[in-house]
Amino acid sequence: MAKFREFVSEGKIGDVQLGMVPETVEKYLGPADDRSVKKRPVEILMFGSIELAFKLIPETNDSRLIAIAIYSSIPERSLPPSVRFEDWTPTGDTTEADIRNVLSSVGLRIHSKVDGENKNLVLDSGASIVFVDDRLHSVHFRRADKVPPRRQMSVSLPENTLTRLRARAERENISLKALIEKVLSTTT
Repeated sequence: MAKFREFVSEGKIGDVQLGMVPETVEKYLGPADDRSVKKRPVEILMFGSIELAFKLIPETNDSRLIAIAIYSSIPERSLPPSVRFEDWTPTGDTTEADIRNVLSSVGLRIHSKVDGENKNLVLDSGASIVFVDDRLHSVHFRRADKVPPRRQMSVSLPENTLTRLRARAERENISLKALIEKVLSTTT
């Protein structure tokens, strides 16, 4: 059972979720209606109104689901039966006010709104909702790489210390920056 709320908050649509391999997704959804010819670095599979993007993991032959998009602007394409939303289903006639009401009713916040050629609502979860001519075009969820917050600082080191750090970084086959982060993260 798929829920719109889960899709825009977690990137999950029924049993399909980010990080899956294409073969597993096709076990849940059946064979793709269409697939991109190009597989590297990204392969696209289409299932009705859903577009799934799989990205090749560097130095492997393994691709993982990194993005899901649902297009409402193509009336002849609908969600596959196994992932139809049970709580609410947007259509090509859905307005921004409709989306805002649904999001508010399930406690999801809009992070920002971008007005340009199209209107985009970006949720705190990272989901984005695209409107063309004031009607829903698509809803997207992409993998968000969690990067810890960083602050920059400068430190003056004696030349001989810097030389030893560079040599150690070279021996460990890592960057000087990575070595310093490693050393500092093990210090209590």
